[in-house]
Amino acid sequence: MKSMNQFHARQLFCWHAFLQSSPLLGYEDLVEKVITVSSGLPLSLKLFGAQLYDCFNKDLWEEVLKKISRILSNDIINRLKVSYDALDNEEKQMFLDVACFFIGKDKTTAIAVWEGSSWSAQWGWKSLVNKCLVEVDNENKIRMHDHLRDLGREIARTLSLYRLWSPNQFTDIDRQEKVRGMILNAANNDVHKFPGSLWNTSLWFCGFKIAKRPFCNELRVFVLGENYENYLNIIKSSRELAWLSCTIIAHRNLPSWMPLKNLRVLELYDCYKIVGLWKDGVEVQAPVQLRVLIISSCNKLERIPKSIGYLKNLKRISLSSCNVKRLPEEFCRLQSLEHLQLRECEWLTVLPTSFGHLTGL
Repeated sequence: MKSMNQFHARQLFCWHAFLQSSPLLGYEDLVEKVITVSSGLPLSLKLFGAQLYDCFNKDLWEEVLKKISRILSNDIINRLKVSYDALDNEEKQMFLDVACFFIGKDKTTAIAVWEGSSWSAQWGWKSLVNKCLVEVDNENKIRMHDHLRDLGREIARTLSLYRLWSPNQFTDIDRQEKVRGMILNAANNDVHKFPGSLWNTSLWFCGFKIAKRPFCNELRVFVLGENYENYLNIIKSSRELAWLSCTIIAHRNLPSWMPLKNLRVLELYDCYKIVGLWKDGVEVQAPVQLRVLIISSCNKLERIPKSIGYLKNLKRISLSSCNVKRLPEEFCRLQSLEHLQLRECEWLTVLPTSFGHLTGL
C-alpha cells in the first residue's frame, strides 16, 4: 500500500494518539516527526498512535521516536517490533498465539485457550485490541495484519517454547524443548503428514518415544487434520490441553484416557462411530471447564449426555450433520451459552420445554 499524504497521515495518527483529528497543543512537531519516521504507512501510524495514546510526557515521545528512527525506513518488521516490545509477558504470549494459531478463528476460542493457560485473557485481549495489534470482524473472527503475523511468527521461531503451525518446522525441534501448540492441518484443510523419518507408528517423534517428551507438559493447542490414532501418545501425555481438535475417533464415546480436565475447546469432525460423547452420570467425566464445543459430520451421534448441564461455562455449541434426536432438559441449565448452531440435524424435531431458560443465548 502506498504511503498516505501528510494530511491524512496526520489525521489517522491523531485519532489513535489523541482521539481527535488534530494534534494537541504543543505536540505538533512531535506528530510530524512520527509521520516522517513512519513513512506515512497506515499500519505504523495506527500502532504508534495506539502506543502513545494517553501519554503526555514529551520525553517518552522522544524516546519512542529514537527507537523507531534507528531502524531503516524500509525495515517494516523491525519497526513494528517496537510495539511488541512494549507488551508485558502475557500479552506477548497472546500476540504470538494469534499470529501462529488464531487468525480466522472465533475470538471465543482464543479467550478460552488463554484462560486454560491461567492467563488474564480478557485483560490481555483488550490490551492487544487497544494497541491495534489484533482486530475482530463482524463474525467475531480474529484478524491480524500480514506484517504483524509475519513479525509474530518470526519471533516465535526464536523462542524455546515452540509454536508449530507448519509441517516443515518439525525438523527443527530440539529434544529438550517444549511445545505450546501444534497445528497439523493446513488452512485449505489439506492434511500435512509428518515426514516418514520423524514418525513411526505413533510411538516415536524426532527419534525417541513421545511418552517421555518434556514438551507434552506445556502443550495447550493440538489441532489434527487426520486420524487421531496416529498421535495417541501425544494426547495421552498432554494432561493440560486447552484446545483439542480431532478427526475420525473410532469409538462410540470419547475414550476415558482423553484429557478432559482442563479442556476449554473441543472439536470433533467425521467421527463416524461416535453415538454419544463422554459417559453420563458422573460429573467428573464431563469436561466441566469447556467453553466451546463443535461437532461436525458425526452422523451416528444420537444423544447429548445429560451431564452437559454441568458445563456451567459453556459459551458456544455448534452441531452440524449429526443425527441427534433430542436435547436433554439438562441442556437448558447452560446459562452461559451465547451461541448455538444446529445445522443439518434432520432428526431433531423438538426443543426442550425449558429452552427459554437459556437467557444468555
